[in-house]
Amino acid sequence: RWMRKAVSARPSRLSYDFFRLLQSSGDLAHQKEAFEGASERFANTGSTMYLALMARAYRDGRGAEKDVAKAVELMRKASADAPAKYLREYCELLVESDDPKDNKEAFRRCSSLYAKNGSPFSCRLLAVMCRDGKGTAKDMDEALSWIRRYK
Repeated sequence: RWMRKAVSARPSRLSYDFFRLLQSSGDLAHQKEAFEGASERFANTGSTMYLALMARAYRDGRGAEKDVAKAVELMRKASADAPAKYLREYCELLVESDDPKDNKEAFRRCSSLYAKNGSPFSCRLLAVMCRDGKGTAKDMDEALSWIRRYK
């Protein structure tokens, strides 16, 4: 109750935290409220953080029907606007996707990230993709090679 009052008084500062709190609750009505609120704030502000909240709702089925393809679409936009914040989540969604094109994009992006900065995150995802044959040929030796680089 107090959070709702605070958000009403200062929506630009507290609404994101409030929606995250609602989204993480086990209450379906709260999750739906978070999704609708994030949708409205994104429409009014164009802020990428609300787009990412909506993507997570689709990914997890919290406040919106679970739809990984829609989550990928929204997180793609968020990561294009703010790669430092959302590229990691975007790559994870691409790996989770059942679309082979998304998996290939994940492999390409993670390989590029590793080549640029030796990203441990990329090593982990590349190992998973090699193990599962997502975006690349299934290859346990290659998966082990990537996981050994993970630091």
